[in-house]
Amino acid sequence: MAEVQSGVEKQDRKKAPEKAPRRFVVLAILGLGFLAFSALGDNGVLKLFEVMEYRSELLESKNQLVLKNERLEAELYALQHDDSYIEQVARGTLSLVRDGETVYQFKETQR
Repeated sequence: MAEVQSGVEKQDRKKAPEKAPRRFVVLAILGLGFLAFSALGDNGVLKLFEVMEYRSELLESKNQLVLKNERLEAELYALQHDDSYIEQVARGTLSLVRDGETVYQFKETQR
């Protein structure tokens, strides 16, 4: 009977090495499939990079808007509280002059 068991053990040893490469191949294929899906899927790595780039563009736009808002708030404050600034704006944009001032306008000559 010992001879029969040794024959069975020899058969088991022969089958075991065949299963190991199959398992490795199956696991490798599943692993590669998972990597491909995680890289190229809807929520994959490529999408992550796109979202990160879009986020940085939005942050840059936000920073520009914050600076513009600060400039506008400063201008609003000056218009509400600074008479000399109001006069400067009125002279520059509306071409207003004080009483008694003379305005000289020169025509541009073509050369």
